[in-house]
Amino acid sequence: MNRTQCFAVLSFSLLFITPQLFAQTTQDCKQVKTELTQITKDYQQAKTEFVQLKQDFAQITKDYQQVKTDFSLLKQDFAKLMQEYQQVKTELSLLKEENEYLRKSLKINQPIQLKNMNGVEYKLIKAEGSGQSVTFTVIATNSGANKTVQGDGLKITLTDINGNKYDLDYNVTTAIGRNELNTNVPTKLTCTFKSVLSEVKIAKLFKFAFYNSSDLIEFKDIMIEWK
Repeated sequence: MNRTQCFAVLSFSLLFITPQLFAQTTQDCKQVKTELTQITKDYQQAKTEFVQLKQDFAQITKDYQQVKTDFSLLKQDFAKLMQEYQQVKTELSLLKEENEYLRKSLKINQPIQLKNMNGVEYKLIKAEGSGQSVTFTVIATNSGANKTVQGDGLKITLTDINGNKYDLDYNVTTAIGRNELNTNVPTKLTCTFKSVLSEVKIAKLFKFAFYNSSDLIEFKDIMIEWK
């Protein structure tokens, strides 16, 4: 088909385009253009929101890393605090043990009766029964010059409230040995009597003396604590 023939066909086709069809086509083109404009606008909005979302995500990531760092530091601080807590707990336990020891020491050394004679203080701190024996514990503190004493077994006696007397157990009594009474240094002396029954609750008289001394130390009406 030559140019002349093509032009003839086109001219013939234009005869069938009515004003109504042309108007509809124009309207459709405007609608498509409007929709395209809206799509372009929506795209730009989505693009802007995406950029903002990306920035927010970057900030969240940064905040997360900061929180992670802070948590790590907090964890270290907590571990250090727990270590210090355990240290304080240990020190408190030791302090309680020391306090208990001191309390018991004060209780142990609290005299039942007290006698002073020629510069020596005699504290009877315990009268304890066990099995069929009774032991009296005396703390002697010398405020004078150093001296050596030795208990006189014949003058160390025990009498109960019924007038019964008991024999001294020489094997375990420390008072009959040689004891150094140094200046202001407490010295423990024990006197043990045998064949004493647990029915004996009160010692009416406990006394002892030393060789080459006129001193006679007496303690009366002593409650005996039986184990």
